[in-house]
Amino acid sequence: MIRADYLLYALAAYALLAYVRPSLPMWLARAPLREADYEKALRRLSLLKALYIRSPNLLHMTGTVLMFAGRDREAEDVLRQCLTQRLTTPQRGLYLVNLGYVLLGQKRYDEARQAYEEAIRCRPKGAVAYSSLAEVYLQQGIEPERALQLLDQGIRLKEASGQQAHVDLHIFGYLFANQAWALFLLGRTDEADAALKQAQRYTTVRSKPGAAGVHCHIAQALVAGGRKPEAMEHFRQARQIEPQGRYAALAGAALLRS
Repeated sequence: MIRADYLLYALAAYALLAYVRPSLPMWLARAPLREADYEKALRRLSLLKALYIRSPNLLHMTGTVLMFAGRDREAEDVLRQCLTQRLTTPQRGLYLVNLGYVLLGQKRYDEARQAYEEAIRCRPKGAVAYSSLAEVYLQQGIEPERALQLLDQGIRLKEASGQQAHVDLHIFGYLFANQAWALFLLGRTDEADAALKQAQRYTTVRSKPGAAGVHCHIAQALVAGGRKPEAMEHFRQARQIEPQGRYAALAGAALLRS
């Protein structure tokens, strides 16, 4: 006969596993991802898959790592699998953001725009979707006024949210750098410079991909403002922070063209 205390321990262990299981992918991958060690992060996530631990969070985290690693096609496949799972509406909005980003990385602008617009419908207070949707317009050099409106809204949302204001601080860098980009396109140079100063504050965030991303966004804004030498310096800093991955590739391509 199974002793009652053993049964209680088993039930407690099962309850604990059920509680922590959704967070396991983040716990395992967060440290190597922060250091831009994408292969190590992927190995850790593969361990969960090998142990038959399946969840939308595992797919999302795997897709996120692949996205930062610059492996957009693989990231797209995983993120699309993630979106077929049973998700809450806010979860769907969050996961659509990264799908949009890998589509944007492939210059599939219409698909990226649709992903971001749906992300905003699902999660209207998620600041990052506004920044990325603005980038769809900025990369094409169109509708800078619309882009600026989106960025202003994204900044307000992130600053006003008790949760968002204190996590993923590199997103502030993206928002302010993209704001400067839109302002340069509109010929509002003084305001663009002020936005760049704000963006610069986030070039030292702890996340290496995040910091490299801020430098790349600042560089893209400076290119739009006709300040190429300054832009190239930021691209060089991005590649120094993250020698391999999405932003290293973007910076390397820009430096080659220069």
